[in-house]
Amino acid sequence: MVKTHELSVIVPVYGQFNLARAYISVQSILSQKGVNYEIIVSEQGEYPRFPDIQGVRHVFKHHKPKQGLSDFNPGNVRNEGVVFANGEFVYTNDADIVFLETDYLAKSIQEMKNNPNRVLYRPYMRRLPIGE
Repeated sequence: MVKTHELSVIVPVYGQFNLARAYISVQSILSQKGVNYEIIVSEQGEYPRFPDIQGVRHVFKHHKPKQGLSDFNPGNVRNEGVVFANGEFVYTNDADIVFLETDYLAKSIQEMKNNPNRVLYRPYMRRLPIGE
């Protein structure tokens, strides 16, 4: 497989997660500057709910939870998105995270290239409250 992007950003969505929150999160990723990236929304549920957005690839895996049990596996839905990633680097982002800096991903990639043995941590960001 030929890698075509510097970075693949995976956004997992599962169950009855509030899509308005996921949409805001994806918009904050789309506002990132200075990096060649792709966005993959990896969704798991009974049917696809995430809307088509230009510049965002959507992958879906059917999963019907057992009666009275929320048996979604957040790690599994992330990994499903990673399978489709074409980037040299992969960044997984929760669907309720909004980036505060429009150059965070570009700075992170540059830091990884300059210091390949360094581990990066999540940036200052805003987690959307449930009410928003």
